[in-house]
Amino acid sequence: MLKVEGVSKVYGGERRGFFGRAPEVAALRDVSLALRRGESFGLVGESGSGKTTLTRCLLRLEEVSAGRILFEGEDIARLSPAGLRALRARVQIVFQDPYASLNPRLSIAEIVTEPMEIHRARLGLDARARRDRAAELLERVGLGPQHLGRFPHEFSGGQRQRIGIARALATAPDLLILDEPTSALDVSVQAQVLNLLHDLQQQMGLTYFFISHDLGVIRYVCDRVALIYRGQLVEEGEAEALFRAPRSDYARSLLAAMPDPDPDLSPFR
Repeated sequence: MLKVEGVSKVYGGERRGFFGRAPEVAALRDVSLALRRGESFGLVGESGSGKTTLTRCLLRLEEVSAGRILFEGEDIARLSPAGLRALRARVQIVFQDPYASLNPRLSIAEIVTEPMEIHRARLGLDARARRDRAAELLERVGLGPQHLGRFPHEFSGGQRQRIGIARALATAPDLLILDEPTSALDVSVQAQVLNLLHDLQQQMGLTYFFISHDLGVIRYVCDRVALIYRGQLVEEGEAEALFRAPRSDYARSLLAAMPDPDPDLSPFR
């Protein structure tokens, strides 16, 4: 479904004085990976490793410096404005902060129906049908039609993330990019959201590109995993194989840093 072929992204250095400029920064260096339809693919890396830059390139919010990104065989850099609009409907994102990603001035009905209105030519829904679909989506994510008239500040963090997921599903996407969707939530709420994402994938046949620094979450959710370090992929493979027999020193160091759930065995005891 999605192929990343030799992608690099270099940012020009900041200007220093009239004639000087800081060195260029290579955020991504020759990154290649592929997502299969219907799978969950995890990308793991520490802060500053290039996860967000790759996400922005996948959404074409950033243009790559080298390489190309193919969505169902088509280079997204060569898409026309109409083609890019169609891509945006088929590839949606759930953000890390469920409060910052929701407009506090809009009701939940407006938040969830806005993507349907933007892509109404593709979806073919009138105003009544959009509201009905919004109510259906809220039920899918564990809320209900009675929440349509409320505002984001009236919900807990977990509920706001559910609203963000409903909004991402509004355009009937094929690929969902999940940018650390549970890192801002309590542990018990994290489990609820992860179970919800698992159920939605089974019901709707979604493909997930799951970005996280939490190896426990990645192991639970993902079929395949890639590790990124300083803009380069250092290891990729089936999730269980990577966790049981990591090949790179970086993977081994990440696994060694994972706290053990047994308090008697935890290194933090």
